[in-house]
Amino acid sequence: MNTLLNYKKKANMGAETIIWLVILVVLGIVIVVVNMALTDINDDLQLDDDLLPETKEMLNTQTTNFSGFWDSMFLFALVLLLIVILISSFLIESHPAFFVIALILFFAVIIAGAMLSNSQQELCEDPELEDSCNQTPIINFVMKNLIQFIVVVGLLIALVLYAKNKVIG
Repeated sequence: MNTLLNYKKKANMGAETIIWLVILVVLGIVIVVVNMALTDINDDLQLDDDLLPETKEMLNTQTTNFSGFWDSMFLFALVLLLIVILISSFLIESHPAFFVIALILFFAVIIAGAMLSNSQQELCEDPELEDSCNQTPIINFVMKNLIQFIVVVGLLIALVLYAKNKVIG
């Protein structure tokens, strides 16, 4: 039973990077789409004569603050997920024999990241979403440089996974 649990831990080495990648891309796309919808709703409500001017001002303020707040939260999620992955990688029992498998999986993650990054960029080229994308500069920067982020995260994971044997013994 103990060997089965250790095997599961070793089999999850590459899944962490894939989960990190999917969470970030989905979060980035959701923030941009919700920002667009919120802006459209706010524009419609600003034209409504039944609403008080204070209500319209509050709605406009909330809509303006939405993109900046969630753009910053995206950066927070990026850093937090990286820390969680590095701690998790440190706790996983790894053997250098798995390095080849991890390397193959790493290249698959890079290819998947390139496809996801391209899909997000195509989404931002849509005229309806272009303004929402421009209001989230952190998400745009991360998505445009997603491959570089994946390489850095992959190298950090490999460093933690395989260098800890030298530190711990």
